[in-house]
Amino acid sequence: MLRDVLDGSSGGGRRAMRLLATMAALFCAVVLSAMFMPTRAEARYLNVKFVIDNIDEHPDKKDEVFHYICSFYKWNDYATGGWRISKNSTDWDWEELDSKWVAGPNDRNGKYWNYIDAKHGQTVRANASDGDCFYFYPQIGFTHGKTAAGLSLSYIEYTGNTWTISYNDQGHAGYSILPFNYGGFPGPGDGSVTLHMRYDEGLPKPKPITPELSMTTSKQIDYLGDGQPNPDTPNHYGANDYRLYLTGNTKDNTAYATYKPKNIIVAVDISLSMMYTFDGNKNGGGERFTSLKNAAQKLMGGLKKSDDRNKFSVVYFSSDDKYPWGAAKGSGISVNKGSFDQANNALWALDYSKYGGTDYYSAFRRIDDCCRDTPPDMENVVIFLTDGEPTSVPKEVLPRWMGALSQSVVAVPYTQDAAKKHLGKVSQFYSVFIGTNSGSAAVMNMVLRAITVPEKGFVQASNNSEMQKLIDKLTNKLKKPEVGVAMSDTLSKYVDLYTQPEYFKVTAKTTGSSEEAKVLSPGSDYEVNYDGASRTIRMKIKGRVTKDTTYTFSYDVRASSTALKEWKLSGSYPHVGDENTDYTLTGNATSSGQPGFFSSEIDKAVGQITYDLGSGDQSADFKFPKPVVQVRDTNNSNGKIMGHVTLYNMELTAGKFTFELVDRSNNKPLALTSNDTKGDFSFDVNSIALTPGLHTYTLRQSTPPDMGADQIGGDHIKYDTHEVEVKVTVTDDPTTGLEKKVEYAMDSDKKAHFYNSFGIQGTYQ
Repeated sequence: MLRDVLDGSSGGGRRAMRLLATMAALFCAVVLSAMFMPTRAEARYLNVKFVIDNIDEHPDKKDEVFHYICSFYKWNDYATGGWRISKNSTDWDWEELDSKWVAGPNDRNGKYWNYIDAKHGQTVRANASDGDCFYFYPQIGFTHGKTAAGLSLSYIEYTGNTWTISYNDQGHAGYSILPFNYGGFPGPGDGSVTLHMRYDEGLPKPKPITPELSMTTSKQIDYLGDGQPNPDTPNHYGANDYRLYLTGNTKDNTAYATYKPKNIIVAVDISLSMMYTFDGNKNGGGERFTSLKNAAQKLMGGLKKSDDRNKFSVVYFSSDDKYPWGAAKGSGISVNKGSFDQANNALWALDYSKYGGTDYYSAFRRIDDCCRDTPPDMENVVIFLTDGEPTSVPKEVLPRWMGALSQSVVAVPYTQDAAKKHLGKVSQFYSVFIGTNSGSAAVMNMVLRAITVPEKGFVQASNNSEMQKLIDKLTNKLKKPEVGVAMSDTLSKYVDLYTQPEYFKVTAKTTGSSEEAKVLSPGSDYEVNYDGASRTIRMKIKGRVTKDTTYTFSYDVRASSTALKEWKLSGSYPHVGDENTDYTLTGNATSSGQPGFFSSEIDKAVGQITYDLGSGDQSADFKFPKPVVQVRDTNNSNGKIMGHVTLYNMELTAGKFTFELVDRSNNKPLALTSNDTKGDFSFDVNSIALTPGLHTYTLRQSTPPDMGADQIGGDHIKYDTHEVEVKVTVTDDPTTGLEKKVEYAMDSDKKAHFYNSFGIQGTYQ
């Protein structure tokens, strides 16, 4: 065809004329107002493909059905009516209004609505009837399923027999716009589009920040049973008592290049619907507004406490319209980079409008005013609080009355345009929708996604409790990063903790200071928690940590019965203490390079630099060295079962007689022994590996197998065959370890006695 045009032939000329005419028609269709476009042949159906572009971020949404509206209207048929609060009944009514009202797409009060119920990737066929134009919008109405709050329309891809259209309110608009959610049919037949959606819910995750954290750690142990006093523990000087010292020295962990103080801009919706309850009851007595004020005050107060360099700006918005029956604007003053007190006073001076609509556009311009002259070392952060979608724009943009819900279809594209024009100086933008209508929240989210700011987020509060929790999250996200110190020690099975709080001590000393280390107060300066199940003790400094400070946390432990038993069984220690783990102030050499038992589970004693960068407590861990403990058994004298044998008519030699100890619970022999030259013998209780409690045994003499009925064996010795019941009570003493009490039934001298004789003339006693 291009060749024909260039040839200049008559046929080519005619074809060129047709080409130019077609191009001219297309050009006019794109740039002229929909109001003035010629009537086109009707299209019966529009094939709508539904695609969520970031579905991979939400795999759980792949099979979820979402709800949306596709509505059709005629090129030259625009309505001036809409849903609004009636001046007479104060109820929602559809009103046909005069020409003073903005003209919007006339879908005949819902006659041409198509409810789209679709999953990601699904195509739905919408009935266009005799409509030439269409728009897409979240479902906010009273029937059908409302649009999910997290769903937002990004743009329309016109894939077949469809194109974008412009809007200028029948020539009344201050400037025309190409709405992101409008379209039309350029010719007869069916058309097709692809809706490119996003799904976003909740506040965005904090940007990954890796603070330059550092801590120098040490861990030392003092043996308390050496007779040298330790002023940190006045009571524990038992043979198996120790005191542990965990020390962490911080560097400058308070400076963050990524953090700046903030100009907090609180944008407050004062439209009529702020008088409603969260679920939309118009007789709410300002429930939404009260919740908003409390939340805003709470946020500003928290951020003032976090960083006293923060400034606060307050703007409010409703609409500029004056309805025939009353003024729209509420009372109050705006604040630009003021103090907390100034902003708080302005906030509580606000009241909701009697008839006002919702004008995001003006709010964005006022936010832009508050962003001017912000110093480079401060960033602008917007908290946008509203309960409805935009229903109005300023008079110089559309110099006609607005405010109806149906007119949000017009207001939203202009609002998105305003967001692009006026929010370029904003670093963070967080919108909070107040109310239960998820469809209206989706409209707000759709506007938010058009804002080009480094970080943004959208949340919905369906009741006051949710509102306050969301504000807490926002406060936590925006506050100055809190850096603290904690120390954690998971005790091994070889030590037990003295859990009384009076034996915990925490000190702090600034590097280079000549002052003594400051003893910190429990509760106000630090907290200590002990988890008995995991055997973990953790100390955390409250508040921000100061730089170049040495924090020392000390507490008492004792070697456990497990340590004593294992040492008794093996006769050795499994571990060697790390270097520099002896307590320097006493200098007792109990750990460094010494054998013993580790006091902590391996690699589970850590010093921690804790920080909160908006996503809750995190920590950087720094390992402590590993000291050891030893055990001392101070009760060996009580750990013997003693016996004595006497032999008449013959000299007694060592090993002459054998004795056995039998467990009375199962009648199994446990040990054998024999006499010495004096007739004494014993059994070591420790070799039996006793556990705390009562244990009973039978002590008896072994006799020859050929001993006759007269108790005289083949060696002509008459053996003592009586049995002695022995009771051993084992207790776990906190200071001395296992104590054993041995009792003999029907015997004296704390010993079991046996009497043997040689020959039949021997005397048995």
